[in-house]
Amino acid sequence: MYGIRQMCNIYFSKRNREKIEASKQREKEEKEKEEEEKKKQIMEKKKEEEEKKKQIMKKKKEEEEKKKQIMKKKKEEEEKKKEIMKKKKEEEEKVKNK
Repeated sequence: MYGIRQMCNIYFSKRNREKIEASKQREKEEKEKEEEEKKKQIMEKKKEEEEKKKQIMKKKKEEEEKKKQIMKKKKEEEEKKKEIMKKKKEEEEKVKNK
């Protein structure tokens, strides 16, 4: 049978190995958590960037729509001016003909 010293050595070496393995396992889990957290942060940043891009595109569309509306109004005003000018000419022609 083993002596007390040998049994203590066996016991403590086994316990130390278990502690080391547990420590390694904890480190591994912590690294995995950190990597997972980094991935989450990257995904959040990507989502934020996509949201910003969507907002920018939305603003551009709104601006384009405003420009179209302005152009439409200008055209309508031009048409009105032309109509007024046409009426004036017609009236002048009537006056000349009388």
